Amino acid sequence: MIASSDSQAIAAELRRVANDSLNGESLQRALARITGADDSSWRGVMRRLADLIDPPAFLTTPFICEKCGGEWPSDIRFEDCPYCGVEIIND
Repeated sequence: MIASSDSQAIAAELRRVANDSLNGESLQRALARITGADDSSWRGVMRRLADLIDPPAFLTTPFICEKCGGEWPSDIRFEDCPYCGVEIIND
């Protein structure tokens, strides 16, 4: 869970950057850096923002693709791996 002071610091940095410049950094990379996203892909950034807005009540075990090692929350279901495209077979 995110401490209130951490959320305030993240919000302050987002506001500062919104009024300043990305200094050549992509928006996605800037958001990943500012929010502390573990995964800097757009999916990872969106998940991190969602967790900041509405922190999960409990942590779930991530699903890990056996082919590429791609990882995502187990409560999100895909037919194919979002990273490498391999078909996911649910046992």
